[in-house]
Amino acid sequence: MVFFSTASLFSAFLAFSVTLASPLQARTDCHPNFSGRSVSIYSADKTLEWGQGTSQVGRALAYETPSSGHGEFRAEFTGDTDSTYYIKAADIPANNLYLSQGPRSNILAWADGPGPRHSITCSSCANADASSFHGVYASGCTIKTPSGLCVKDTVPAGSVGEFIRFFGCQDVPEEKWSFVLA
Repeated sequence: MVFFSTASLFSAFLAFSVTLASPLQARTDCHPNFSGRSVSIYSADKTLEWGQGTSQVGRALAYETPSSGHGEFRAEFTGDTDSTYYIKAADIPANNLYLSQGPRSNILAWADGPGPRHSITCSSCANADASSFHGVYASGCTIKTPSGLCVKDTVPAGSVGEFIRFFGCQDVPEEKWSFVLA
């Protein structure tokens, strides 16, 4: 009986040691796979939606009144291991209008040709195939530019027409976005 107790104690100690050697991550992040579907991008509080503005090179993107999420953008996974995406205008047949840095240093605008790669990291992603999904597919998403800046909602609620901007990342609610599949 003493041998069994010693063996049990040794097993418990070994399991405890293995647990300490490989701690669990405190936060689980996900990188959504939109499967080529068009997406709408909303502020965390759903009071503003990204708008394309005029879909021309050099034109800035601005907020618009939230709509039913008709899919103005495509967030296309680049296929690289760094979980980066090209963010494009969904309604351009040539598929060559990319989200980029605008004419002013911190404003998002359209650019032609292969655009910069943005990282998209979310706190919640739907556990469903995007090809037939409708609704919020990913939320709590941080969108970072190639230079490591975050797209940030810095305008008062309902400020339609304001430019969409990026700033130094601070991990605040204003840097969180939702992706909705139409």
